[in-house]
Amino acid sequence: MNVNSFAEQIQFMQGRLHNIYQGASAASKLQPDLLPLVFKELGVVSEELQVAVEELQKQNVELASTQTTVESERQRYQELFEFAPYGYLVTDTAGVIQEANQVAAKQLNVSQRYLIGKPLIVFIAEQERQSFHLQLLQLQTLEQVKEWKVSLYPRHGELSQASVMGTVIRDR
Repeated sequence: MNVNSFAEQIQFMQGRLHNIYQGASAASKLQPDLLPLVFKELGVVSEELQVAVEELQKQNVELASTQTTVESERQRYQELFEFAPYGYLVTDTAGVIQEANQVAAKQLNVSQRYLIGKPLIVFIAEQERQSFHLQLLQLQTLEQVKEWKVSLYPRHGELSQASVMGTVIRDR
């Protein structure tokens, strides 16, 4: 339910409560002490609900502001990543490429969109693949940045040496 709809329902309920309270004077002849207490309690609950609505509206404004800030920071990160002077790849723990910047795509001679989802190991020289895989496994147990050299075969390119720096980021 959205907050504005909730607020409208609260206001409608308050109006109905007011009408009931005004029309209840005839019914109060049956139990004169009970009915005003019930309406008073309903009025208190209604006011508490109104305060809750106002707090929800305030939190929604804060949430929207935070979301704008987060989106701005994400965009900033994306631009820094994309236009970095070095090739950057983000992989999952199995070495499957999740993100690649323009420089990495150029170095591997593959369009960025085609790099996503590809195992990085397909660009590693065949004789080094097992070692590279072991390095990735070791990296998962370390709490530090690790650097090692690999021989890369860019698509339709020649063998070149690259330095790989890796660390594990533990989040969702």
